[in-house]
Amino acid sequence: GECGRPMRLMKTGDQDGQKYYKCSGVANRTHVGHPPFRMEFGKLKTIVLYNLQTQLKLAIDAGVFLQRLSLEDAQKKLKSRRFAALQMLYSKQSAITGKKQKAFEDLASGILDKETYSLQIAKLEKEAKWLEGDISRAKQRLTDVSTYFTPDNKWLHTFLNARISDELDSRAVHLLIQRIELWHDNQVRIVFGCTDWMYKLQNCIEELKQIEGSDNSRERSTTNGQ
Repeated sequence: GECGRPMRLMKTGDQDGQKYYKCSGVANRTHVGHPPFRMEFGKLKTIVLYNLQTQLKLAIDAGVFLQRLSLEDAQKKLKSRRFAALQMLYSKQSAITGKKQKAFEDLASGILDKETYSLQIAKLEKEAKWLEGDISRAKQRLTDVSTYFTPDNKWLHTFLNARISDELDSRAVHLLIQRIELWHDNQVRIVFGCTDWMYKLQNCIEELKQIEGSDNSRERSTTNGQ
């Protein structure tokens, strides 16, 4: 439940014996309270199955996309684009270093007073700090290509080899889902396993589609210009 406690699977006392999950929502020293609620087992099963099938379709589409291209060429294109982005950030970093050196020289020659110099340096230091974070993320994106953009991607491999049936057996749930969170206002949050592997792979695919789109546009422009 939304309070963080495991919900209990219960059954109604009537003849049908309908299953449902219940959370009392009682507050204590370790859990924040909320209104008590229940959710029918069948309703939750439908929601979970729909989300699993959606994830499976994403995995199938990603697998088909990877199969239709040369993995080596695709990785080269992605790495080239991400390396260029990283080099651009390094250029900005060098420019900031140059501006700091210029400010120091202007201070020494009397062009800048100490107050103006301090303000400029503070601004440049702030920009440099932001840039360090951008560079770190750009480096990670570059290494992500080899790790995540591959048929051996952990998320892709797990979903493509899972047998998701309409009966939604517990094996598939435990294999593919980390946890399911239910809320008193009927919200359901499903946390899948290997989500980082999924997002990194999807990002690579979307970026590669952009690269292919740009390449196709240039080819059409070249053809029309002849």
